[in-house]
Amino acid sequence: MNPNHDDSNPSMRINQHTGLYHCFSCGYSGNLLIENEVINNMSSILIQKLKSKIRDITVQSNTLDFPAGATPYYYEYRNISADTFFNFNVFTVSGEPFEDRIVVPITNILGEVQCFIARDMYNTKKSKYIFQPKHVKPTMFPAVVKGNKMLLVEGIFDMLNLWDKGIKYTVTTHGLSIGTIKNKYKIEEKLKEFSTYKLQGIEKVYILFDGDDPGRKAAVNMEKHLATMFNKVERIDLPDGLDPGDMTVQQVNKLKELIE
Repeated sequence: MNPNHDDSNPSMRINQHTGLYHCFSCGYSGNLLIENEVINNMSSILIQKLKSKIRDITVQSNTLDFPAGATPYYYEYRNISADTFFNFNVFTVSGEPFEDRIVVPITNILGEVQCFIARDMYNTKKSKYIFQPKHVKPTMFPAVVKGNKMLLVEGIFDMLNLWDKGIKYTVTTHGLSIGTIKNKYKIEEKLKEFSTYKLQGIEKVYILFDGDDPGRKAAVNMEKHLATMFNKVERIDLPDGLDPGDMTVQQVNKLKELIE
């Protein structure tokens, strides 16, 4: 795709849903759907209209390039399969600030990379997670959910674990979100973010925060705010000390049966 890149062994990643592609060798990136104007049926037209509406109510950021030397992560980690990491374009890279970290690119509804979340692989660093760039506040992720329901969790690895084990409508709020926000203006701004999911057809929201007091309190507050937007909002309380990121296949299957 890049006329200036002569590589007999390319390392290209393409997301079949968003059209976003990226070459890990030379850094060349773009969006196939946008470049080829894929508007050839009613479904595509509706998707384009949806994206136009979302542009009007969300704050846009310029898409970021993957850092030089980024290498796709092809291994299992914390009982999450390599296929899941591949699906979300997870990578590693040598050098600061990402040394010895697993890095997840956070994209918005348009497939633009907003920021990177990096987790300490060996639990030896002062900060388990870092965000880059530091000034960017990540939106909920994934930005696109198929179907009419979504399951909210706190952290990125909570989302990856449940998605890996079959709950493909899991979304991370990157923290406790509006469950701990007291400022009315900030709550209203955060609710705009949820409205992008409502535009996608989400009707039911399930809240699955960590099994501790802060998680439960935040879930109660979030349920109150989201009840004004969605047809059904329900909290699911976990046992003390259990996080969604630590749930086994058996536990996730039971959770899925409970929801569905």
